[in-house]
Amino acid sequence: MVAPQDFLIKEYPINRVRLVTTYPDFLLQKQAQPSLLAATRQFGQIHPFLAVSDPNNEQLVLLTGFSQYLALLAAEQKTILCRLVQADTDPLTLYGLRILHDQAFLADSIVLQAYLLREAEDVLQEKQLVSLLPLLGLKAQSHLLVQRKKILTLSFPMQEALHRKCINPKSVEQLLSLPPSEQEEALALISHYNFGGSKQQKLMEMLVELQHRSGIGISELLHKWRQAEPPDDNIPQEGQNLLSFLQKMCTPKLTQAREHFASRLRELKLPAQARLSHTADFEDEGLELHLSFANWENFTQRWPALLALMGNNPRDF
Repeated sequence: MVAPQDFLIKEYPINRVRLVTTYPDFLLQKQAQPSLLAATRQFGQIHPFLAVSDPNNEQLVLLTGFSQYLALLAAEQKTILCRLVQADTDPLTLYGLRILHDQAFLADSIVLQAYLLREAEDVLQEKQLVSLLPLLGLKAQSHLLVQRKKILTLSFPMQEALHRKCINPKSVEQLLSLPPSEQEEALALISHYNFGGSKQQKLMEMLVELQHRSGIGISELLHKWRQAEPPDDNIPQEGQNLLSFLQKMCTPKLTQAREHFASRLRELKLPAQARLSHTADFEDEGLELHLSFANWENFTQRWPALLALMGNNPRDF
């Protein structure tokens, strides 16, 4: 354990500080966020940054607070407060402190988590890495380390899209199962149609299923879809049509069954107060008829006729 007094909080000239070089530019950003810049101009620095000495050029290397550091620079702050970590600090303590200092920033980006854990992997054993996961708001499970490591196999544009929330973290597993060129095409579709949440996940699941089941790539799927002359009135309508087309490609028998059932319903011409439904995925031939009545009296008036239709015993119907 390291005593609190071993960490010195001091004011340093801002030109003595530099950012770490182990992260790509899109994680460190190049410009201050407008909202953070406004808050920084009003309130200044809120928390000290964690930093280590660089003996080679007498500078401090900033380990946390990258976003606010950029805001302080933009606000033309001359000095900043840093919590200086000694060179012989235990690595597990150091990475624990880094996470705690930057908890909100790390919780907001699984890509940043991945880079931090990869960096820590050079000096910590797997058991120690797993012990850090709860500080990130994760369960202490080894498979989560593997998941984060896989993120770093994505190209930089894909990583940046994930960091910027253009890609839903829930879509990452499907994304990783596609070839790199297909990943880029999937991202282009997500961006163009602004698919988010459940629509994005549904798109990825269908693209992966068709790729693995039939070997059909995204370019070929889009060619087939455009041959079907989809509507192009507006982007949302076009995107929904694409999802429907892919659904038909993934489940042709289910789609055919639904269309056949809808055709039969139209032929029946059911009254407005009646609704006939099939099992959700047509797993059997069962049907359910739902009738609605204006009130209890209306129901009791019609019940004898309905009972007669059911042979006077609803249980045998």
